This record gives sequence, structure tokens and C-alpha cells, in this order.
Amino acid sequence: MTFGPRETDLLLSDWIAAEAIFHLKNTSYWTKPDWVSNTKIHKIIYNVVEKNELPVTTSWYMHGAFVHDYNSLGLNFEKFVSHCIGLKRGPIRYRSRVREILENFDDVYVDIIYFSDIINSYSSNDYLDYLYHYEVPDKYAPSYLAKHAIFGDRGNLTSLMNYLTIGLLEDLEDTEDPLDIINGIYNDISDFNSTVYKLYQDKLIERNARIFFDSLEECLNKLEYLLKRGSVLSTGSGSIINIFKNNFIWGVWRPYACYITRDTVTGPWEETVKKRRVVSWRSDALSDYLKNKSQMDLFLSTLNLHMNYEDYKFILRDDGPLSASILKLLKTYTRRSD
Repeated sequence: MTFGPRETDLLLSDWIAAEAIFHLKNTSYWTKPDWVSNTKIHKIIYNVVEKNELPVTTSWYMHGAFVHDYNSLGLNFEKFVSHCIGLKRGPIRYRSRVREILENFDDVYVDIIYFSDIINSYSSNDYLDYLYHYEVPDKYAPSYLAKHAIFGDRGNLTSLMNYLTIGLLEDLEDTEDPLDIINGIYNDISDFNSTVYKLYQDKLIERNARIFFDSLEECLNKLEYLLKRGSVLSTGSGSIINIFKNNFIWGVWRPYACYITRDTVTGPWEETVKKRRVVSWRSDALSDYLKNKSQMDLFLSTLNLHMNYEDYKFILRDDGPLSASILKLLKTYTRRSD
């Protein structure tokens, strides 16, 4: 039987994922929380495809290696697993169709098991650290690392969110405090901007990124001020950090990731993917940003700074008319500490 490029692409990526999931279901990796992830499954397929030069369309994208025509990975993970198990337990004809495509079927199967075990020997966080340091193409590695430093699960922004939400600095040394984390975020933002701007110059996404980071820094400035005053912050303050994380991933990082995809995509649907990314990412980036910026603005407007009289009294240097006027304003618009 002759298979067309698209049917071959989908059939092979489906089969590799099904074999990997079925294998991992019978290992200790499966019992560990969040150990097996979509990102890892994409990388298993990617590695098998690359080693065996299979006709499957792949590239680097949002979180790492990406399989473009494997639509099942768009399902939530539970449905995705059920889908793969169904394929594995389905008619023998499914596997026989793959054998018709692959002359080296048994060798490819061995590679699926090999890469499944290697990739899932890391926890999800450790795997991303390894992936971005050692497997992302050198040209793009600094951008992935900079993105991960700010918004990864072990990044400074997540640490700040944990502190604001539960009052704990998880995964941090005892000597560190929230103000150190905030300073770290400022440095991370600078590193991210410098790395992605070196790769791509696009005025629209640069503008959106600048507005986004201005909003984030405004939030950090207010939090920094309140922390220095010893104010008790509500646990709801942590939720805004999660909003910033989501806005960053879809409104700032995704446009750059689409550029990376267009530069790295290979396979039967290479030209289709390039055209699709050109059409979609610009409007998506802008609409995502505008849709969610109102949430950030709302938070910033409600994070009111109730200034103490003590914060300003140092400017009253004499008893002249100017000091008297300032004193009157302070009494009207600040809360007196006494």
C-alpha cells in the first residue's frame, strides 16, 4: 500500500508516541508526579525521527523539540494517554501499516524504548535544565535559557510567587529573601531582552515585550516598596505573578518561538508550517497581550500604596510656606502614622 506524506507523517508520530507511552506505563517513571510530560513525549519522537531520518515534520518551538503534525498531543494528558493506549491495543493492522513504511521497524522500536528511558530518567525540571543547556541548537540556547531563568518552575518569578502565596522560599537558600529574588528578576529580564533581540528584530513584538516588562517591573517596584516597609502582603498577590507568567509565555515568548520554528522546521510539511507560523503568530501575540493586559492593570491599580506620613516628613526642612503647603498635602493624602 502507498501512503501519502501527511498520512505517513501522522502514522509514524502516532505510533512512536503510542509505543513510548505503553512502555512508560510499565515503568517506575509513571508513578512519579509530573514525571512524564508532553514536552518529553515530543522529544522522544523528535530523537527517534532524527536518528532514523523518518519523514515526520519537527522543529524547535515553545518548550523545546516539537512534532508539528502529531495532533494528539493537543489533547489534555489523560486523553492523550488513553488515545495512545487505544492505538497500541488496537487492530494488528495499525502496526502492520507502520511495518510497510519502515524497513528497519525493529531498530526504530529499540530506539523508542532507549530514548523513552533516557529522557524519563530526569525529573521534568531537571530535564528542561539539561535540554536547554545541551540539546537546543547553539544559536537558540541562550534564549531558551533566559526564558527558563525567568519563568521556569525553578526561576525567580516562580520563587516570588511561592513566597507571596504561601510565605515560603522554596528551593532557595535560607539567606535569600524576596528582595534578592526581585533583584534577580530585573537581571533576568535584561538577559532575556539582550538574547532575543540579537536573534530577531521585529518592532511589533519588541513593543509588546517592552510594554509587558514595563508592567511587570511596575508590579515588582510596588512589591519591593511594600516589602521594604515590612507590609504584610495578601496571598492573592501571588496570583498576579501567575498571570504574568502566562502572558509572557503566550504574548512575548511565543512570537520568538515561532521565528525559531520557521528557522528549524524540517520534514514533509516544512513549507506549510512556515506559512502557518507567519500568518498566526503576529495577531495572536497582540490579541493575547491586549486581552490579558487588563488583568495586569487591574492588579496594579488595586495594589494601592498607602503612604505613611513618616515616609515623607524628611522633606520638611524648615517652617517656611513651602513646607507648610507640603505638610497640608501630606495630612490630606497620606495616612498619619500617629
